[in-house]
Amino acid sequence: MTLESSLPYLSVAAALAAGWTSGAGSLQAAKGLQADRGLKAAALAALALFAYFRGIAPTSIAAALTLGAVAQALTMRGPARYAGAGLVFLLAEGLVLARLFLGVGLGLGALAQPARLVPLAAALAVLAWGLLRLERGGSLRLGIGAGAGVLALMAAGVLTLRWELWPAMIGLGALATAEAARIVCGGEAGPGPRMRRLAWAGEYLGRVAVAYAFLR
Repeated sequence: MTLESSLPYLSVAAALAAGWTSGAGSLQAAKGLQADRGLKAAALAALALFAYFRGIAPTSIAAALTLGAVAQALTMRGPARYAGAGLVFLLAEGLVLARLFLGVGLGLGALAQPARLVPLAAALAVLAWGLLRLERGGSLRLGIGAGAGVLALMAAGVLTLRWELWPAMIGLGALATAEAARIVCGGEAGPGPRMRRLAWAGEYLGRVAVAYAFLR
């Protein structure tokens, strides 16, 4: 087995371990958060290296995964997720993917098709509804709003893709669902252990699906 072929296995192993540490209790909060960040960053970094060495996917995939890995290394738990340095890299990752989708897609004119316009309209309506119900203030509201805006741009971009790239559409749906679950179920202390694990699963599998769409 070569180093390149082992990278997906290393990524999955790190992702599974991160799923476990995501549920670290309050007595182990500092230690658990450090391990959580490191394992999540390692899982995405391994995927980024695999995408880079494969050489058949756009370089934007490796770049986005690298930005995602840096974001995971810096991201805080709970509401602080939307007011810390990690948010900058999460937004940058989303913008790189949105640019990729719009660059290789069929153009914004494709959104005039009902099969594409309806899910986009539904996604935008859910985002708007969620933001209107949001009761967080200051930098948190600004951070969550910026994240929602980037998600909307990614949704528009991914729905311009050719239908054979459907895994990217599923992947973005998983990413958006994970982020929405974090916000809705967060509360003042942030999501509980089970929700943190489910959200990470959605984040990781969503990124895998997006990468897979271009690595097939």
